[in-house]
Amino acid sequence: MERFIKAVKVLKILGILIVVGVIFYVTDYVIYRKTGNSIVFFKSAGIEIGGVNTSSPENTSMEEEKTHSSDEEEVKQVENKIEEIPEITNFLNDKENNGFILSVYKEPKEIEPYYIFARQEYAVKDDAIIKQYENLTNTELTASLYRVSIDKAIEVISNKTGVDFSKEDIRDMMVQSFQYLPLEDSYYTRSSNDLYAKVKCTKIEEVGDRRVVTYEPEGENGNYVKGVVTLKRDDSKDKWLFVSNKIIDKNIG
Repeated sequence: MERFIKAVKVLKILGILIVVGVIFYVTDYVIYRKTGNSIVFFKSAGIEIGGVNTSSPENTSMEEEKTHSSDEEEVKQVENKIEEIPEITNFLNDKENNGFILSVYKEPKEIEPYYIFARQEYAVKDDAIIKQYENLTNTELTASLYRVSIDKAIEVISNKTGVDFSKEDIRDMMVQSFQYLPLEDSYYTRSSNDLYAKVKCTKIEEVGDRRVVTYEPEGENGNYVKGVVTLKRDDSKDKWLFVSNKIIDKNIG
């Protein structure tokens, strides 16, 4: 009788263990179906779920192919435009454009007009105006005087960036380095520096409708600038427009 009781107890224990095992197995199966993860059974066995064997070499190759395709799409978004290097190098070295790579700006409204208008074509040569400037500012000029009217400033900066600036926008920009005087509704500044730095493009990347241009100094003329300028193409007018400029190194004047 005593042996019979012991046998019954053993059977009960075995029954409990079997039930626990079944519950554990079913739970693991449900988790695997929902998440693809497994506690023990399915993760190690690589059992097919939904017709896909997650541990099979074929499935691994499929995932690798997807990743590779994604990488190729990303590479296609940035293309090195080597053939445009001569054209854009000449564009940046044009005196009308060179001043736009001599200041740092993340957007056109941050451009420093000093590097654009304090150059020879804006030099004041009328002695009467120079005298008026000295009297109004109570200074004696020892350097060249440069003048740009508000309308000319709007014309040049808007034309080179494709942004429609108002008079108020330009006044906010000019105040950084120019003195406004009611002499022909113009801004004036003094400079003895040669504000020009010849560069050469070393890399041009096409990103969407823009070009990210890396440039460095060309020649040894005293001035130099090294940086990355972003341009965009205005196909309707067949010209490049300035978007932003980052300077890595510069020495002007």
